[in-house]
Amino acid sequence: MLLPSRFGEVPAVVYKLKSLETLLISGNQVAQIDVSSLRQLDKLSSLDLQNNNISVVPPELGLCTNLRSLLLSGNPCRNPRPAILNKGTDALLDYLRGRIVQ
Repeated sequence: MLLPSRFGEVPAVVYKLKSLETLLISGNQVAQIDVSSLRQLDKLSSLDLQNNNISVVPPELGLCTNLRSLLLSGNPCRNPRPAILNKGTDALLDYLRGRIVQ
């Protein structure tokens, strides 16, 4: 768990914690989601990135199928729209998977 500290990105050491199940990094200044590193966290089921500086959620985040809770509200998201972010984790992950370019 990372409490509000004004991180500009998720610290690299976090991605070495292979048994990590919950990542709380809300209230920081994270601007991008590193999907390739997140996908290495096989046990990650809860990701809280609320109230950061994320403007775009990469569609590939939908491939993180172990996520049961994905919280992204309070970010200046342009894509996906806040209405989609507020539909819940399953709907958001489905939406993102549908946006992946093959």
